[in-house]
Amino acid sequence: MASATYVVLPNGCRPGAPLDCQDSRGGLFNINRSTTWSERGFFELGLKKDLDYAGNGHFGFDELGFGFDDTALPSLPSQLVAGLITEQHHLGLLGLSPHPINFTDFADPQPSLLTTLKARGIIPSLSWGYTAGARYRLKMVAGSLTLGGFDASRFIPNNVSFSFADDIGRELVVGLQSIISTDASGRSSTLLDSGVLTFVDSTVPHLWLPLEVCQAFENVFGLIWNEAESLYLVNDSLHDALLLQNPNFTFRLGNSIAGGETIDIVLPYASFDLNVSFPLVQNSTRYFPLKRAADDTQYTLGRTFLQEAYLTTDYERARFSISQCQFQDQFDDSIVVIEGTGQPNATATTSRKTSPIGRRAIGGIVAGAAVVLLVIGVITFFLLARKGIFSRDRAPTTPSFYDDNPFNGPQELDPAVIKERVELPTDEKQTVELEVSKWDCELSCEWGVKIQEVPSQVASQEVHADPVRRLDSSNIS
Repeated sequence: MASATYVVLPNGCRPGAPLDCQDSRGGLFNINRSTTWSERGFFELGLKKDLDYAGNGHFGFDELGFGFDDTALPSLPSQLVAGLITEQHHLGLLGLSPHPINFTDFADPQPSLLTTLKARGIIPSLSWGYTAGARYRLKMVAGSLTLGGFDASRFIPNNVSFSFADDIGRELVVGLQSIISTDASGRSSTLLDSGVLTFVDSTVPHLWLPLEVCQAFENVFGLIWNEAESLYLVNDSLHDALLLQNPNFTFRLGNSIAGGETIDIVLPYASFDLNVSFPLVQNSTRYFPLKRAADDTQYTLGRTFLQEAYLTTDYERARFSISQCQFQDQFDDSIVVIEGTGQPNATATTSRKTSPIGRRAIGGIVAGAAVVLLVIGVITFFLLARKGIFSRDRAPTTPSFYDDNPFNGPQELDPAVIKERVELPTDEKQTVELEVSKWDCELSCEWGVKIQEVPSQVASQEVHADPVRRLDSSNIS
């Protein structure tokens, strides 16, 4: 997970790039046009080195704003920003790790965006809930990002919780115990039967799995590995066969590689029916987002998985959960807060009593129905913020996301229509992954971050919501 905010610089669209390069990369940030930019220099990006990503970034500090100029949403000065030129990291990203960034030594750590938001009392805890969205569902279901809590309307609750791994920046590790496919005829095939520890990571689109698992996919579905492109490209005849089989893939997850409580996350074939385009291939073509991992350090469940899974992360308690997404024509947002633990190094300005996860109906920053959609990422981001505490007629009693009680979180955002942006050039009926291969996009690739002074490239609509009211502190137990 990243801690800084990454944006694409003008040199990211080199001579000979497609005409829509600027749009496909989410717009470009011109440092020279920002009056608040403070130079730091060029440093190695250090993003996804375990997956052989590379590149340097142009680092500095700038004012980071959420929403649009006419909204009363937070604007944070002197936030760390890295400019991208490399094509490996095709889109910008909003880093959601709370860990500070150090440049050349550990003497001057730079606080993360998430930590800054909590320290200023804008969100109640170092936590977030996220799902990538599913363009193939209903009328193209939007992604959802909630900072300081989660949206209970987006998933089916379960009792399984996961502890953090010890590796900083790679905390979200699960035991992937099995993968089973079931096709339209009811035939089942075991694709993984011996558990492996796997990182859940929204900054990459693919599933990076052991070679023998990839070969099992090849044998069952006729996939062919393209060594030159390092992709499973899908031609028309194979695509027709896969549509006919229409398999579902069941991923069984636990806190270890065998035994214990488990949760099954089911992905339809539609979540794998994606397109790849420039710069990885010259012409847009279908591909299956599975990658051959070189060793166990590369085992990763990327945004393909998070189309159908909702991820809730609490850094203060070192716990996270994964739940099956639920889809409906209209989401009535049910925003549930994860209360902070009250640690002195990351407290909000409002004093709160320490309690288990999600025991307060207190708001954070929410990016829900208003977020731009694309299966797993988008080009222009939005992050619709609502600061403060939700008013209720009675003291709220919000359950932990670790239990299976009904969620009764406060309602915040009404559904809204937004302008959809696709990431890659595509035919009308094709689905494009956010993409592709070595393109790096973080939790919030979908949510737009606007760097101050940068003119907007795309007119978009914001979600309309009633003003948030504060909850009388006397009602908080």
